[in-house]
Amino acid sequence: MKGANAEGGWDVLGGVEGWSVRRLQVAMLRAMREWRLLHETEWPLEQIAQMIKPIVRGWIQYYGRYYKSALDRVLDHLNWLLGQWARRKFKSLRQHQRKAMRWLGRVARRQPNLFAHWQFGVVPEAE
Repeated sequence: MKGANAEGGWDVLGGVEGWSVRRLQVAMLRAMREWRLLHETEWPLEQIAQMIKPIVRGWIQYYGRYYKSALDRVLDHLNWLLGQWARRKFKSLRQHQRKAMRWLGRVARRQPNLFAHWQFGVVPEAE
């Protein structure tokens, strides 16, 4: 059953027909890659949060209702990217992936509203 725009290919859930969950994940991961977070080490974490928060909030509001488990995997990847960013930004974290993720978890505990996906419940572990 199609929605109002039959020739455009829209379905009743507001998505494009033929888009699988995996294709949605790939599209979001591509968008993250275009942000080029790993190359923005001169930016503070707050500036990165300000840049991506509206986009991630939109993903959560749109896809979070029907594709929560798929969205969680994408948001976990975003946490991993933020950990990689921290490793490039701070010399003391450069060789330590787990240490960088713990640092990010401590930031998430101190500032739980900094990123939209942290508010959604996808938080890196602090320790």
